[in-house]
Amino acid sequence: MRRKFDIRNKRSFIVIMVLAIVFIIIFSLFIVKYTNSLKVGYVVETSSVLNDSEGNTLVLSEDATLKVKWNGNYYLKYQDKNINLGKKVIIYNEVTGLQKLVTPSMINNYVKLGIIPPPVRKKYSRTHMAYLLILCTLKQTLDIATIKRIIPI
Repeated sequence: MRRKFDIRNKRSFIVIMVLAIVFIIIFSLFIVKYTNSLKVGYVVETSSVLNDSEGNTLVLSEDATLKVKWNGNYYLKYQDKNINLGKKVIIYNEVTGLQKLVTPSMINNYVKLGIIPPPVRKKYSRTHMAYLLILCTLKQTLDIATIKRIIPI
């Protein structure tokens, strides 16, 4: 038995197709926006030293841009070339040294949260430095709430 193609069937088919096309367009725009948000670049300053994925040491003679790609690898845009740096990158700058790992505002927040003891007469002692060293080490793998429970003051 054959189905009749009347005007109602044609309209419902057209409505379904329009909805499907709109859904595909919205989904593709979401994918494009998401992938563009992952393309954050970091400026690596002149005279910085770093290693590529093959173990070669690079000394930068001009500024470069460091980006993370979809596969999790870091890529350096340097002198119109993309250099694969692998999944882990350590950058040392001969002029400024290593990047700051702890800022003064971070230390103030740790004191307010009760993770490290407050300074004595606005000065930090060796004990405070030991707390900061342990905190920075643990912070690489644990969250702050867990560290607060682990470290006694």
